[in-house]
Amino acid sequence: MHWFSIVNAVIIVLTLGAILAVILVRSLRADLSRYNEERQSLVEGGLEDVDESGWKVVHADVFRPPQYPGLLCACVASGAQLGVMALLVLGFAYVGFVSPANRGSLLMALLATYALVGGVAGYVQARLYKALGGQRWSATTAATAALFPCTCGIVYLGLDVALLAKKSSGAVPVLVFGQLVALFLFVVVPLTYLGAAAGFSKATIEWPARASKIERPVPPQPATLSLPVASLVCGVVPFGASFVELYFVLDSLWMEAYYYLFGFAACGFILLVLAAAEVASLLTYYTLCAENHRWWWRAFLAPATTGLYVFGYAAYYYGAHLQDEAFDVLQAGLFFGYMALVALGVALVAGAAGFLASLKFLAYIFAQIKFD
Repeated sequence: MHWFSIVNAVIIVLTLGAILAVILVRSLRADLSRYNEERQSLVEGGLEDVDESGWKVVHADVFRPPQYPGLLCACVASGAQLGVMALLVLGFAYVGFVSPANRGSLLMALLATYALVGGVAGYVQARLYKALGGQRWSATTAATAALFPCTCGIVYLGLDVALLAKKSSGAVPVLVFGQLVALFLFVVVPLTYLGAAAGFSKATIEWPARASKIERPVPPQPATLSLPVASLVCGVVPFGASFVELYFVLDSLWMEAYYYLFGFAACGFILLVLAAAEVASLLTYYTLCAENHRWWWRAFLAPATTGLYVFGYAAYYYGAHLQDEAFDVLQAGLFFGYMALVALGVALVAGAAGFLASLKFLAYIFAQIKFD
């Protein structure tokens, strides 16, 4: 089953990679060559005008800052932090530093690693926010540091209060919750600000095309490129690359099964990130071909719907394996509360991968053309 999952994911990623290669090698190269030849003829007086259509016509708007740039930067940075954390913990577990027999060790490794890589989130947020011309850097850095931990804290506190009300032995003591708050305040927040300071000290990222003063109107879009339809399609591809491995992870979390095959988990995670990056790049390209320059949030939200598929699969797993005749509201609340946090983490990682890949892709193709 593990090998089937990996082979299935590799086929998906290679297929998407082949489509991207065809676009880059054939369509884009021919497009760029024809455009540059026409521009050279225009300079020499051989042409009256250059045929600008498709993605080229939005060059003056493609790098225009989006709405709510601070929130977008915080989401992307949080996803980058979670992605680095997951890779490091899976690597430690694969080489044997984290034992699956000791269930608490994996959780402690996740918490400690997340706190220590807070500088990654601050750095990514600062570099991107500075390039978008943001001014409220302190508030954006605070939002980056608090976005995922505070969401987890609210859900965690609500579930713990419910356990205490039921006088359950599974309730977490107040002292432990205080230690988590201290970890956030004295480790995560300072490291995030240090990373942001390092990012803001770097030179501003220069876009290959300057934004015009007047925003170009977006023409009517085909139904297939609407955000709901595109998100459903883009989300299912990364999920399809990792859903088999997700079943074994859920067994480990909720059925008291031990999970030892961290190499497969690491491969599945990497393939999920690659699939998210590829589908987001393809969606961004076709969005610009439809002369829609508002790609920023689409590049993040479309692959982020992978988290919705993860939550939906968790709901199916609960109905098939955990729900019994004596339905327990508290048990269901614990399951869906914690799985919502897992789905949120997957959404942030997939969204960040898709956004950063799309940004790199656009920076590359627009750098190949010289605009007036």
